Amino acid sequence: MGFFALAPLFYATPVGIRGGLALPPFTIGVIMIAFRVGNYGMFQMLFTARANERFGERRVFCSAVLPCIATFPTIRWIVQAQKEVGLAILVLIFTQLLWVVVDMAYVVIFVFVTGASPNKYSLGTMNGLSQTTTSIVRAMGPAAFTSLLAFSKEYNLLRGNHVYVALL
Repeated sequence: MGFFALAPLFYATPVGIRGGLALPPFTIGVIMIAFRVGNYGMFQMLFTARANERFGERRVFCSAVLPCIATFPTIRWIVQAQKEVGLAILVLIFTQLLWVVVDMAYVVIFVFVTGASPNKYSLGTMNGLSQTTTSIVRAMGPAAFTSLLAFSKEYNLLRGNHVYVALL
């Protein structure tokens, strides 16, 4: 939940204010649309089940998050070194489109919940509790992560990268 709240802020923040990309709103909108089209297109339907069968739920879940989150500080360091948004940054933004892999982790979580149910009679209760928990996190997550972004930039926590550590 934090990624989609942080991405537009990161893209819009001026380069001089502790690292952002200073992209125009239209470009940010195109990038966010590309995230969603790539994710909610056929990707989840075609590849999630195959990845779970081939690698197992645990491996898919554990390997899903790190690559996309790590691109934020990497983009920041490259922009600070180059002082412009160049080809390397566009490649890393394209890498963030791989966020569709992270959404496979959300699917796998519900596979775990289904498997954790002690019997078929408590399956509905388990699903209800997990959906309620997920809804609470989805409601509070964006506000928490955007506030943490501002706090880590303001007080230079981990050179402004504390929020990305928290995302992990």
